[in-house]
Amino acid sequence: MRLKWLTLTWLLAASVATAQQTPAPVLFFSDLTTGPTTGNSDTTYTANGGVYITLYGNFLGTAQGASTITLNGAPCLQTISWGTTWLWYQKIVIQLTNGCSTGNFEVTVGGQSSNGLAFTITPGNIYYVSSSGSDTSTGGFASPWKTVPHAVETAGASSGNTIYLENGVSAITDDGQSWNAALTMRSQWCQGTPAAHTALVAYPGASVQIGPSTPATSPVFGIRGTDSSAGGGACAGNWTIAGINLRGVAPALTGGGTNWRWIGNDLTNPSPQGAALGAAGAFETSESTNTVFYGNNAHDLNGGATSSESQGVYFSSDSNGVDMGWNQVDNVAGCRGVQIHSSPLGGSTGFPMYNISIHDNTIHDTLCDGIIVDTVTPNQGPVSVYNNVVYNAGKGPTNSDGGGVFSCINVQYTGDETTSGPNGAGAGTVEVFNNTTYSCGTNPDSSEASAEEDLISNCDTSNPNIFMHIRNNLAYSVETSVWPTGVPYFAFTCNSAAQLYGVNNLAYGAGGPPTSSYITGTVNSNPQVVSTSTPDLHLASMSSPAVGAGTAISVTPYGVNWTGRDRDGLIRPSPPSIGAYEYASGTISIKPNPPTNLTVVVD
Repeated sequence: MRLKWLTLTWLLAASVATAQQTPAPVLFFSDLTTGPTTGNSDTTYTANGGVYITLYGNFLGTAQGASTITLNGAPCLQTISWGTTWLWYQKIVIQLTNGCSTGNFEVTVGGQSSNGLAFTITPGNIYYVSSSGSDTSTGGFASPWKTVPHAVETAGASSGNTIYLENGVSAITDDGQSWNAALTMRSQWCQGTPAAHTALVAYPGASVQIGPSTPATSPVFGIRGTDSSAGGGACAGNWTIAGINLRGVAPALTGGGTNWRWIGNDLTNPSPQGAALGAAGAFETSESTNTVFYGNNAHDLNGGATSSESQGVYFSSDSNGVDMGWNQVDNVAGCRGVQIHSSPLGGSTGFPMYNISIHDNTIHDTLCDGIIVDTVTPNQGPVSVYNNVVYNAGKGPTNSDGGGVFSCINVQYTGDETTSGPNGAGAGTVEVFNNTTYSCGTNPDSSEASAEEDLISNCDTSNPNIFMHIRNNLAYSVETSVWPTGVPYFAFTCNSAAQLYGVNNLAYGAGGPPTSSYITGTVNSNPQVVSTSTPDLHLASMSSPAVGAGTAISVTPYGVNWTGRDRDGLIRPSPPSIGAYEYASGTISIKPNPPTNLTVVVD
């Protein structure tokens, strides 16, 4: 018998039944968003170029090869490095030239183009600091300054300037400004503007440090902004700090300022710094608005702390406008990994906070909660927690002061804030969606069992006007006893069950799903992640019950809107998957349509 397929199109379709599919490149963020195209006295890469810029993204390839990058459609960029690893994604370093104009960066890899990432050409000077320099020099590449404080005090006196710190530069001793810091940011040298930041950036490939490496009585702080009590008042902000090894209580912005950008830094502090030393977090802001915190590696924080007042990353009183994305926060010995909380500092302070977005972060190995969102008022501006991966949070043991809750994500309202101010009492809905959580609430202290949850806890009884909307979250428990006798996936400690509501979550490992009529459509099956031992919480198979089991999300968060993509940058389909990840195998089986117009000849 002989069969003849007379339709050539069927043969061609069948020949690509298994085709290699590489995701399109994606750009997450950049260190600088403004800068000049010329005026760089460093001719290492090109004559009279402009600022160096680091772009962070994914699926970029490990070498440029035939890949291209443009700004406003023009191939005007000098490539310095391509596709090096940063955290779980990649980065590209380029330099502007005089052919560039304001527009979007765009990368093309393998014939596929990325999303656009905005950049604005602005005037400004470019300066350098070298360990072999002199503070009596002009600050050019051939005549660099020597110390970081001198550079900041000089370049920060006007807007739009960029300081590059060369390899080996450090500022580890007290700068003599009487603020117990290696680098004090006074108002006199905070003269940048929202449209033309001043920037302090590591030179491409350089390793530089600000703050003490070991526990020190002085300085306690790496970088510290002055408050209203200082001569000249508080630092007004408008600084970009990028690519630097920050040590001690790295940034402590406790007096105001706006439009701070903290990008791609490595942050650690070995000391048990707490409230008694003037800061309750290894990274802390208060009375500081519009803070961008992208791509930072915050690790090994608050070593030896015994107080629940010592956090990893802390956006404190009146820190409205927080956009925290693509960071890693891990090994927090104090208490919480990330804390949002407002309380009075004296005078007109401590109001409920708003315009907060915590997204696309990895947070793991924390003593107390992975993420806690407290004393907020979403009716004044959106508060969202999405696309985060949180694991091994709430490990305990309980702090000596007995404080803390032990869950992956904790949204509550403790009533510590000032309710008589312009924001009133907290009200509105906190949106929590597409997060993946694993092995949380394992604190062995049985007395704290009521404060342990695998995903979400404590909407609190103090405020009936705060609601939590939970959708598309994946909660993977490792509890040995199952609910209702063991640790629950979600806690119901609200004024009413209606305060905690949502659909299409996945809860697995600790028995059946919640029985609340306000939480429906919960999937109660093994999500089939790649590994729980590493862990790698990507979905391992197209057959995972999380794939395509989510509900469409129509939320407009504060800051960048990344709700249409997963944590890796893959575009979410409709319906999306449950959890922080979409499934991506690297190969796609293309199923051609059934053949038509066939003639079968039998001999």
